[in-house]
Amino acid sequence: MITSALLSSALFINLTLLSGPELKSQVDPSVFRLTVLHANGEQSSGTGFLISESGLMVTNDHVIRDAAQMFAEDDERSRIPVMPGFYARSSVHDLALIQLDFSKLDERFTVPALTLATDTQRFNGGEDVYTLGHPAGVKIAQFTMGQINAVEPNPRRLRFDANISRGSSGSPLFDRENGEVIGVVTSFHTVGQEVNYATPVEYLHQLLTTVDASSPKLHPFRSGFAGGVAGIGGIAINLIISLLFFLAVAFGLKKLLRAAD
Repeated sequence: MITSALLSSALFINLTLLSGPELKSQVDPSVFRLTVLHANGEQSSGTGFLISESGLMVTNDHVIRDAAQMFAEDDERSRIPVMPGFYARSSVHDLALIQLDFSKLDERFTVPALTLATDTQRFNGGEDVYTLGHPAGVKIAQFTMGQINAVEPNPRRLRFDANISRGSSGSPLFDRENGEVIGVVTSFHTVGQEVNYATPVEYLHQLLTTVDASSPKLHPFRSGFAGGVAGIGGIAINLIISLLFFLAVAFGLKKLLRAAD
């Protein structure tokens, strides 16, 4: 699993008690614009952020969906290729783990990793937050402040009002108190204003545990796993779900045939 074993080498940023401008300057190098090229020739964009200096990146599952090729860019338009695949993904929580390819970059090139909060249990609404992302059509990352408005259950989601736009999917949501990442921006309401959602960091920690840190394996972007979790163990889970579904259908058909008799 990917836990402290893989993240221990990261150049974690010390963010305690920083002002908004100080926080932005510290985390800006770790948040990238993602450009996604699709097999049908179409192009889309999103945001991703590093959680390890080795290039391990977090974004949304819907950002990488149907991707054929991807690359990342910072505010200076420096382009870094994304490895062709993902380590793990969850369509339920809209999360994906991908890998930047640093192999052709200068060996001295390093990017600090963002610090993940342990959980979001202390959040109930009213807490101040920041988000940093790369809206579509904007050259410089957008850094905004807002509040947690509510924590919705089943599944747990953080609802917040910091301004986001299309292309912000996959942005980190920061706790203003200590600068830790408490969530991953996933969506916003198209009707109304400032009703936005983020997946809590707990689900990211869960996804990290599905990946074998000693020999992480990339799955092709166009792999399935719809509605489930992909990764070490995630594949088995989805196979079991499929088998149970098949047995349920077969059992139901058998009962139907008996009733017809």
